[in-house]
Amino acid sequence: MKTEEVKSKEQAKTGNKYQMMGMSIGMCFGVSLGLAFGNLLFEHGNIGMCLGLPIGMLLGMIVGAAKDKQVSQQLEEKGYKITAIDVIGQDKYEITVTDKSDNVKKVEVLKGDMESEQFQIGDFVYIDEDGHMESAMDNES
Repeated sequence: MKTEEVKSKEQAKTGNKYQMMGMSIGMCFGVSLGLAFGNLLFEHGNIGMCLGLPIGMLLGMIVGAAKDKQVSQQLEEKGYKITAIDVIGQDKYEITVTDKSDNVKKVEVLKGDMESEQFQIGDFVYIDEDGHMESAMDNES
């Protein structure tokens, strides 16, 4: 029962991180494009802004939800968890992650990424196709 509780907490924390970010970015692009096309197609740019805002939000949410699905799927299948963090240079870190099958993988992370993501031992992470690592869960939750 405890593993089910932990699993549901993990899924709850990863649920909409990118969807919310996509919605925010989509709103910005939607307003800008709406104003630009509103002036071309309508008499006033405000009409275009009103149409661009929800369209941008929707497209951003769709893109973000797809990324959230990828992160959740990898977390469910692999479950990469940070087991060690070592400094290997002035501005590089080597992070050791272990998956559910106890396979060990080492990933190099730059200092800037380390500071922005605030990786800690025990955190669950997402590793993309290029080998870049990012937090799978919000630290605020």
